[in-house]
Amino acid sequence: MSVGEKLMLQGESCTANDLAFAALRAVPVPLIIVDAGGRVVAASEKAGELLNGLPAQGTPYDALPLPDNLRRGEMSRPRLLDIRDVPDVRAIRNEGGAIVGAIQVIERFDGRQLCAVMAHEIRNPLAGIQGFARLLERGLEDTDHRRGLVSKILCGVRTVDDTVSSMLEFCRSTPPRIEPADLAALVDSAAELSGCTPAVKVETDIDDDCRIVHCDRLQMQQVLINLLKNAADASPEGSAVTVTAKRSEENIRITISDSGCGMSSGDISRLFQPFFTTKQKGTGIGLALARKILQQHNGDIIIESAPGKGTSVIMTLPHRQEEI
Repeated sequence: MSVGEKLMLQGESCTANDLAFAALRAVPVPLIIVDAGGRVVAASEKAGELLNGLPAQGTPYDALPLPDNLRRGEMSRPRLLDIRDVPDVRAIRNEGGAIVGAIQVIERFDGRQLCAVMAHEIRNPLAGIQGFARLLERGLEDTDHRRGLVSKILCGVRTVDDTVSSMLEFCRSTPPRIEPADLAALVDSAAELSGCTPAVKVETDIDDDCRIVHCDRLQMQQVLINLLKNAADASPEGSAVTVTAKRSEENIRITISDSGCGMSSGDISRLFQPFFTTKQKGTGIGLALARKILQQHNGDIIIESAPGKGTSVIMTLPHRQEEI
């Protein structure tokens, strides 16, 4: 028998406090309430389902067996006393405005939600760091050697922000919008947007029977930008990066080759791991994102390389896909 049913049987003997607790337990949302000490005061039955049973009153919030895919809020001391309202946590204040507890809606987090939360938590302090660094920069003379230190701070902020942007792009799951696209035009546009020219020359050799590919134009352009940028970074200045496209019975094969220093088999085996990079300045997301996009297009990507022999990135796409 549930708490609500017991109270219905009790009728008028039910106190206001009992009714409040019964109402909380019956709420069809996973809620947890803690006091100012970060100890559980009450929880809804939906929360109990996620926690494999209702937590006992007085249980420390940090001791709750929250699964890995549930958000752990700022619900325990000393963090609780400095809480700021966020989407799933609200501070409970007395008439004087002091925090006497908090209430949390427990949410399951998938990869995209986790990326969004991480991006929010990182970018907030990052904006503050950038703002204070700009103020420091304004207060320094052009000849002051400390301007170089401020410049390094701002450069670091941009690097972190680029990494966060790449992480969000990788976590975002957008189905491709398939339509016919001119591959040569996509390569030319990607070469310009990547900024790899005029440091290197991009040469194309695209067979007539695979000039038109069926893909999401913007997503495929993003793939080409990442791959051309990688190829240009690995190539000696003034050299050429080649883009070829051949048609086979199974698929269309697009290859981007550079004349750089190449890579070891150990590095190749890790290239598609998010955040792994062989470059001094890189987020390590570009290739992982490229593979994700190509797999969403029912294609694939492989790397062929050897030390001192350059690198070839080989993409495959179906001859034709359903147009959306």
